[in-house]
Amino acid sequence: MLLACAVALIASSLTLFTGFGLGTLLLPALALNMPVVDAVAVTALVHLLNNLFKAALVGRWARRDLVLSFGLPAMLAAVAGSSLLAWLGRGDALDGPHLAGWHLDPTPADLVVGLVIVVLALRSLRAARQAPATGAGTETGPDLGPGTAARAGLTSGFIGGLTGHQGAVRSAYLIRLDLDRDTFVGTGVAIACLVDLARLAVYRGGAGSLSAAGVELWLPVTLCAFAGAWVGARLVRKTTLPGLRRTVGVTMAILGCVLAAGLLG
Repeated sequence: MLLACAVALIASSLTLFTGFGLGTLLLPALALNMPVVDAVAVTALVHLLNNLFKAALVGRWARRDLVLSFGLPAMLAAVAGSSLLAWLGRGDALDGPHLAGWHLDPTPADLVVGLVIVVLALRSLRAARQAPATGAGTETGPDLGPGTAARAGLTSGFIGGLTGHQGAVRSAYLIRLDLDRDTFVGTGVAIACLVDLARLAVYRGGAGSLSAAGVELWLPVTLCAFAGAWVGARLVRKTTLPGLRRTVGVTMAILGCVLAAGLLG
């Protein structure tokens, strides 16, 4: 619990700069003590409540056309990704080999979610090498059309529903646009709220940790995430360093491998 609260506090303050981070780091922290399906569901709840709080702080900066063209397809795809996760979560653990004293026995959900996280980590590391030192909102480029936004939204939403990691794909799209920092932040938060609402509608039927009895778990984590968002909103105009993205990417890769091997949960 203390680890999850600390991760929520730090990651939430960073996510306004990077466009992602809370789900990336919170999911593995929760998966240490619960099945990955429950960990994704609790992460989604904390993510939604935290994003609603952030929307009150920075939502006025959102660009409505991008929220609609990207966010609505993302909502639909999030339902599909969440449903796939629920189906994978019903599978039995795979009887894998023993390696260095560890029995590799991931569930189908562990394996799929872990591998997707590793792929996203590699993409994040590649983006960090290519990003300018000044971070989001400083790169100029064409305002990509609604068709491209819809395709990116479908990808982001599906991955978000399946693994809880919607932000990496969303940020990769938004950072290609000619957006100032405030618009980048506000638009990302608004889209994230839509995806979180869609996936929670699916998760809540299959995750016991989202019940009232689980409030002692998700409420303290949510409050710590609120505190991190409050701090981050006051620092959001500072420079995003590529090193931060590299750190998140390496962390994702390591934890994705551990999760795919069945060593968490």
